Amino acid sequence: MTPDEFFRKFSVKCFYHFTDLRNVSSIKERGGLLSMHEMKRRGIAVPAPGGNVASQRTDAINGMDKYVHLCFFNQNPMEYRAKEDGRIEESKFLEVSREVICVEGVLFTSTMSNVRGAVAVDLVRASQALDFDAIYGKVDWSDLAQRGRVVAARKYEILVPGFVDIKYLRNI
Repeated sequence: MTPDEFFRKFSVKCFYHFTDLRNVSSIKERGGLLSMHEMKRRGIAVPAPGGNVASQRTDAINGMDKYVHLCFFNQNPMEYRAKEDGRIEESKFLEVSREVICVEGVLFTSTMSNVRGAVAVDLVRASQALDFDAIYGKVDWSDLAQRGRVVAARKYEILVPGFVDIKYLRNI
């Protein structure tokens, strides 16, 4: 499946990246979102990282620190946990243009990418393995099974290698 086919099949408006408001000025200064690997390479300290030390270590071990992590919803279990732990004080969900999936090397996971056994795949494989109907289809919230599909889909990630240019960010 190509991005155009994906856009025709599903009503994709945008994707999301959550961050603390304290990070927004740095994102603007840098011209977009940098992966943790790239920030470390450039010696950039993140004012308010969303991930904790353990998740950052796991990302680095698995190579997931080389990607900017996006999500499909403007709610995310990791954002909730980061607020609960106090790493994020006031979160902002940045809207990321759907065209970002046209960037070379973009991958998708069916769970949070730092979970043991998480496998990152391209859009062709993602279209076969991920339940995009749970994201973009009609959901009967009274049906526990359908609700469970959406809860699972909230953990899906879009992984953009290295950098998301500010031109893709709508509400920065």
